[in-house]
Amino acid sequence: MPQLWRPGAIALAVSVTGASVAARVPPQLERVVAAARPAVVLVQVTRAGGTGHGSGFIYEPSGYILTNHHVIEGATGISVTLSDGRQLPARVVDFKRVEDDDLTLLVDAAVLKVEATGLPTLPLQASRPVQEAQDILVLGFPGQLATDRMSVTRGIVSAVRAGWIETDALIVPGNSGGPILDSSGRVIGLATFIIGYDRRFGGGMWIQNAAALAASARDPNGERSRVINVPGLEYFMPRDPDNRRYSDEHRKFWQVTASDGRSYDSTESVESAGEYYGARRYDAYTLFVTPQVHADYFVDSNGFYDLSTRVDNTWVRSSPTRVTEALLPLDVGKSWDIEERWSRESLNDLAQVAGARPRPSSMSVTGHATIDSVDETVAVPAGTYRRCVRITIRRNLITNQGDRESRTITTWYAPYVGKIKTVRVNGGERFTAELKSVDWRR
Repeated sequence: MPQLWRPGAIALAVSVTGASVAARVPPQLERVVAAARPAVVLVQVTRAGGTGHGSGFIYEPSGYILTNHHVIEGATGISVTLSDGRQLPARVVDFKRVEDDDLTLLVDAAVLKVEATGLPTLPLQASRPVQEAQDILVLGFPGQLATDRMSVTRGIVSAVRAGWIETDALIVPGNSGGPILDSSGRVIGLATFIIGYDRRFGGGMWIQNAAALAASARDPNGERSRVINVPGLEYFMPRDPDNRRYSDEHRKFWQVTASDGRSYDSTESVESAGEYYGARRYDAYTLFVTPQVHADYFVDSNGFYDLSTRVDNTWVRSSPTRVTEALLPLDVGKSWDIEERWSRESLNDLAQVAGARPRPSSMSVTGHATIDSVDETVAVPAGTYRRCVRITIRRNLITNQGDRESRTITTWYAPYVGKIKTVRVNGGERFTAELKSVDWRR
């Protein structure tokens, strides 16, 4: 899958020079911008791990707004700032996110609703055929500091792709969900991602790919999509094999074997802690006899994350608030660094007999993670799984007393099942956990 950088997924401090284009464009484009500006809105979100923003536009005067799904994915709160300065809470009416590996199909859209009437609009109407080299405009709110006024960038259609529009018009963080206009002012797409050398080329979703979603959202009884299908998500969002629905609650049973031949059983209980417009949060409790692990996981179209972890009800990760377990898309060789701080939650167990060396109360962890493979066949007691992904994480631990230890954890994930095997190496010790069975609770 092409390496996409979605500019609305995070908010970065980016300033855009020369945001006013009136002095550099033909008069008809000045009129297009002036007519469209009142309908373009700033979309601000709060989510686990921070805040972000994107753009959108009003397509119905009663407050229906179209934006990208990835702008609001994972949101716990959404607000929209109108061109007149009013800031209103917004709710998600519907969303649809469908991508394939080569982007011959791209749908990344969400419909929001604010409680207002008589709003200015950019109507959704059939656009004329798009030609390569024709002028286009991208409207939106790039950057973190430049959100007080809508910005405009101008470019051409660099290529007409099967699933998307390629353009050299500048698209930066915050532009996502903003309208792409042709020279007559018609909406032809949504600014969606950046691709290519030095992130120089922008990508836009064809507006016709969101037309049915936008039309149905206006009807209170209309059909709702609320689907997300992004390559790689199937490895981290388990599904019940009988009904193919995402599992809100299940238990995994493990067989754990130590390097000295000892073997014992383990149970992992997983419960959904909420669904956030396609993103999901899970609460997982694993009993390996020792250690006991309680973790809070989060999955969205960007990756699989550990939000918090407690080990043996004693050690707690104090920072950062989100650790990456996997990054999407799943490409062999992709890697990322790890830096963590851990502390003991309770100091009661630090009491020592006279003369004994005090136990460590904190530790620092640095490391590196790599996607080793994306197409392995793995046999475990639960069965044989194909198309498995293997990820290796290497950690170096240093306690506040200078003790050092190296750990390597290799994990295999299977489609729609999630984790099926883990090999953990601590110095000379090796523990292998293999999936025995899954209880898909109903």
